[in-house]
Amino acid sequence: MAIYDVKLGIINFEKGHKIIAYLLLSASTSAAFRVEDWESNWGSDEFSGMARASLILSFLAFVAFASSSILSGYTLFTSHSL
Repeated sequence: MAIYDVKLGIINFEKGHKIIAYLLLSASTSAAFRVEDWESNWGSDEFSGMARASLILSFLAFVAFASSSILSGYTLFTSHSL
């Protein structure tokens, strides 16, 4: 099944959630290094503060994805319908 459903215009989270979580974490990690580089070259300012806030939110989003995956796995393997 495709990750993106053209008919509905939404992302299919059956298999796509792992890909999205990986992309979110890798982009956040790359951005974290760039913020550190920015602050070492030009000092801390409003931009670096906003960038740090967005990094924190993206890491929290990754934690939400990971928690959802753990709960889904738990629900799948403790189901009495097996």
